Amino acid sequence: MMARKHPSQRKSRQSRPRVLIIVEGDTGKSEQTYFQLLARELRSNKSAVDVKVIPGKGEPSKLLSKCLVEKERHEEEYDHFCLVVDADEHAKLEEVLREAPGQGINVVVTNPQFELWLLWHVLDQHGFISGAEAADKAYKLGLTTGKNGKELARLFPVHSFQEAQQRARQVWPELRPNQIGSNPSSSIPWLIEAIQSGAFSI
Repeated sequence: MMARKHPSQRKSRQSRPRVLIIVEGDTGKSEQTYFQLLARELRSNKSAVDVKVIPGKGEPSKLLSKCLVEKERHEEEYDHFCLVVDADEHAKLEEVLREAPGQGINVVVTNPQFELWLLWHVLDQHGFISGAEAADKAYKLGLTTGKNGKELARLFPVHSFQEAQQRARQVWPELRPNQIGSNPSSSIPWLIEAIQSGAFSI
C-alpha cells in the first residue's frame, strides 16, 4: 500500500502560481463562463498561471469588498488577485481604482462594458459604442444568449482571443490595468498576457 502524501508535500509540488479573478456577473453568466473557457484555452497553450473565476454579483465596490474577504481567507492559495469590471456608469469605480492597487489587487476595465470585448473576437469596433449597443450587437451576432443576452453562446469563439487583443491595442496601444480607457477600450489583453507569462507586476 502506497504511503499517503502529506499536505505540505502536495503543496510544495504545485509550483504554478494561481490568480483569482472576480467578475461582475452572476454565477454562470457570460463573464464567468468566458474566463473559464479562456483559462482552459490558455492552459492548452501552457500558460504560466492557474486561474480560478468567481462571480462578484455586483458593481465594482462590491467586487472589491468580496475580493478583500477572499484575500484574507485564502491569501496562501493565490498569488494574484484581479477584478474584471465595466466602466458603464459606475459611480464608485474611480474610488475602487484608487484603493485596489494598494491592497495588491489589479482592476481590469472594459469601456463601456464586457460585451465590447466579446465583439472584438469577431469584428472591429473603433468608434464610440454605448453599453446597450454593445449588448444588442453581441446578442444579434449570436455571441450571447439567454434572458437579456446575459449568457455566453455555447459555441463562442474563445480561440479568437488574440484577434480581440489586437483590436483592443489598436484603439488603446498603452492599455494597462487600474485605469479607464476612452470608449471603446479594454485592459483584458493585459490580464491575458499576465496569465500567459506570470508577470502581474505593473
